[in-house]
Amino acid sequence: MFAQPVARAVPPIAALIDRPPAGPLTAYRKGRPVGLTVDRDLALRFEQTVHTMASSLPE
Repeated sequence: MFAQPVARAVPPIAALIDRPPAGPLTAYRKGRPVGLTVDRDLALRFEQTVHTMASSLPE
């Protein structure tokens, strides 16, 4: 429903691969940068949750 045709979606992605953004974490929506805020407590909770989930997987 929200997807774009491949012919429209690929060129902006290819351009980012050829010329990566300078920032360590960058997000885009429809070719425009999206502002990101970093909540360190939430990021730590996410990391701990992913670690817990990954460590409970069968080997």
